[in-house]
Amino acid sequence: MSWDALFPPAALTQHLHTWTVHLPPTDILILILLSLLALIPFLPRPSSLLRVSVRTTSLPGPRNTSLLFGLYRHINESPDSGLVYERWAEEYGPAYVVPGGFGSKRVVICDPRANAHFYARETFGYVQTKLSRVFIENLVGCFYYPHF
Repeated sequence: MSWDALFPPAALTQHLHTWTVHLPPTDILILILLSLLALIPFLPRPSSLLRVSVRTTSLPGPRNTSLLFGLYRHINESPDSGLVYERWAEEYGPAYVVPGGFGSKRVVICDPRANAHFYARETFGYVQTKLSRVFIENLVGCFYYPHF
């Protein structure tokens, strides 16, 4: 059977015409606006359109096993998560990427000099309060942090 046999064009347009005749023009505009509002989450954000792509070094790392959980489930289910990270450091080097949940990525840096370099330059996300400095001084010893 063809489409025209099931839905004759005249009957279809008559049905659509009958449906739109019963709605006032303001209701039709409201329906159009609501349907456009429903599409907003699927549109690209203006910030992503203006964002300049930054080319960085591609780091190696383990393959993602789950799009939903990433490797977090593997890490949490292992008896010693430190050994998992150490094994990856031996396999992929002192800096590697661990896939996270929902496609996120976490960079792991195992080299102490690279960590010191990173935290010397990164001041926005690594801010220590006075309480955290006192805690680290008590935990490690006061020789670790110079007093400012």
